Parts: sequence; structure tokens; C-alpha cells
Amino acid sequence: MEITVRRGQTLSQLAQQYGTTWQNLAQMNGITDPRRLQAGQTLTVPDQFDGGLSETQRRTTDGDGFVDRRAEPPNVSSVTSNGRQYPASADGTPLFRQGDPEWGGRTLGRRWTIGQSGCAMTAAAMALSKISGRTMNPGELDRYLDRNGGYSGDALNWDVAARAFGLNATRPTFSLDAINRQIDAGRPVVVGVDYKDGSRGGANGTDHWVTITGRERDAQGRSTYLANDPATGRQFRFREENGRLVSDYVSPRTGRPYTTTRTLITFG
Repeated sequence: MEITVRRGQTLSQLAQQYGTTWQNLAQMNGITDPRRLQAGQTLTVPDQFDGGLSETQRRTTDGDGFVDRRAEPPNVSSVTSNGRQYPASADGTPLFRQGDPEWGGRTLGRRWTIGQSGCAMTAAAMALSKISGRTMNPGELDRYLDRNGGYSGDALNWDVAARAFGLNATRPTFSLDAINRQIDAGRPVVVGVDYKDGSRGGANGTDHWVTITGRERDAQGRSTYLANDPATGRQFRFREENGRLVSDYVSPRTGRPYTTTRTLITFG
């Protein structure tokens, strides 16, 4: 994704913020002198969910640093794809991780790898596998997309992804009723979430994509939503706040939870 440099920011500070190194940022942006960063300058930075944390961060956070295991629902299922068995959420939706070594290094449309920016495609692979009854992992789906014009740049064409499973994709108006109708019928949905400042979706736009697979009641009788996270290959919970959904954990990188951005993708 692209960001605009603010006054006083350094390449080292930006590298730490986006989970990479200043050398990597310099190489990505053709910067020969990292000391000459200017306010207003546009930089490309990785939207990197896997592998971006330092070793210190990995030791002091849970797993990949995104999930509080105390709130994590148990995984009691599994699915098989291409001869390999993968964990699945209780409803049978695969728990694919975008940084899995089997496919994480594959390039998307042009530049970024699945491990860096393949959250939308990985989230789609999870939802579509469950709905169609035909499990296809992100590596297999990426090969289909490469052959069939499934990317615009590195952005996913949702319709092409759905056709790989014999389905179609729609973008209905975001509402909890729309989500409920789909998941109550056994059809997971994909939603955009915000958890940091700045994104390709705008100041409060979509930073990441996750797959909502079901809902249940908490001890107080309130609806909570179960979601599979491509960043970690794990499940977490959302709760409702003012018509949006907010995750039950926060990112250690930003100190913020996932909050839905009113972007909803459904499949049928």
C-alpha cells in the first residue's frame, strides 16, 4: 500500500511501524539516501501480517502477535486439500494462513506476495471452500487467478475468485442482518476491517480482510460473531458496537482491534 510521509518521520520509524526494515523500504522505493526523506513524499510499504514482527515482539506476544488465546474458540474440525490436511473452525470452514510456506511466497498479480498482501484472496478461499464443499487452498486459488485474469494489479477480482468454485460474488450494503442471513444459511462472508491509520481504503478504510463463519450467544445473551483470520490462520470473535463489529483482541502493532469497515462480500 502507499502512504504519505509526514514531517519528522524517518525511514527507520516507518519501517518499525509497518513491520519491516529501513533497508527493505529503501529498496522497495528506490531510495539511495535514507536520510533525505521529505514530508509529502509517497512511499510504498508492505501490508504485512505474517513475518513482520521482530523476534522481541514474537517472544512477548501470543503466537504471531495478533490473537489472545484466552478468547480463541477451539478448533474441532479439519479439511483436506491437495493431499494435505488443514485445521478448520467448528463449522468446517478452513483456517488458512496467508503466510503458510506452501503458498506465502507466491506473487499475487504483480508485486506483493500472498504472505504480504494476500489476505483478501485467503479470506475468499476459506469462505468459498466452505460454501462450495470443494476445498481449494490459497496456492491453488492463486494459480487459477493467474490463469484467468483474477487480479487488477495486486487487487483481487472477487467475481473471478468465486467462479473458481462455480459461484458468484456480490457486494451488498453492509448490515448485520445481511451477515446473519448468510451465515445462518451456512455461507461464510468476507468483511473488510480497519486496525491502523491509513490504508488503500482511505484514512479509516480497509486494512485487512477476514472471514465471518458463524455466530453464537455470550453469557449475557448477546450475539458474538466467529471469524477466521488469514493473518494467523486462527479464529477470533467479534462483538457488536454501534452497528459495526469489533474484535475481542487488539493488534500489538497498533494497539487497536479489528473494526469492520462496512465492506461486505457474499457468495452464492
